[in-house]
Amino acid sequence: PSNGGDAAPAERTEPYRLGVLSLGSLTTAFKAATLSLQDMCDAANVELVQVELAGFDDQGFLTTYENMINMGVDGVVAYTFSEGTIRLLADLFEENGVEWFLANRQISDPELKEYVFSKSKFVGNCFCDEQQMAYNVVEQLHKDHGVKNLAVIGLTQGDLNGDLRDKGIAAACEDLGINLLTETRGIATAGDVTNAVEGIITSYPEVDGIFIVGGAITTGALAGANQSLVNHGLSDKVA
Repeated sequence: PSNGGDAAPAERTEPYRLGVLSLGSLTTAFKAATLSLQDMCDAANVELVQVELAGFDDQGFLTTYENMINMGVDGVVAYTFSEGTIRLLADLFEENGVEWFLANRQISDPELKEYVFSKSKFVGNCFCDEQQMAYNVVEQLHKDHGVKNLAVIGLTQGDLNGDLRDKGIAAACEDLGINLLTETRGIATAGDVTNAVEGIITSYPEVDGIFIVGGAITTGALAGANQSLVNHGLSDKVA
């Protein structure tokens, strides 16, 4: 007979399913991160569900995470290239009962941070020292590749991650005596970067290094602009 108490939760028989963007083919950093995540999932008997990014704009990210939810994931390691989608992501995961972790993205708005951290399905957040990392990259371009005239293809100003990288780039240029020739902003696609690279090379023949600040579009940008870079001897001086 029943004692009137709550029934014990049913024991889970299927592995936990963790959704993540399929970005390993785009950059070495994302590939390494994906391999590490796969190793951890294998050790914990977690099924890693990799989903192709629907687009590099905010809607593309939202659509991709909606696709993950529709595939029945239990949790998500979430990336976003702007802070503008974070509140929407918090609501999306909360409403669908999906746990999520925000990776490689510092939240600059205190009210937004409080909102996100108050959600029951939010697991945590990690980010790196963007300013120091950008400084280190410029330093490496200068010391290892002799770069003295640098162009930057950066994120839209006002994005915390991009702004911190800008500070690191500017500090390194000042400390190392590098000329910061030009900056291009608001790049969203690999085709945009290709055009920007070709425009920089045409307008600034003295350029000997290009820092493409965005992450996932870098490989596509280099593939599209490869011939121009090779023709101008810059193929080994792009970060």
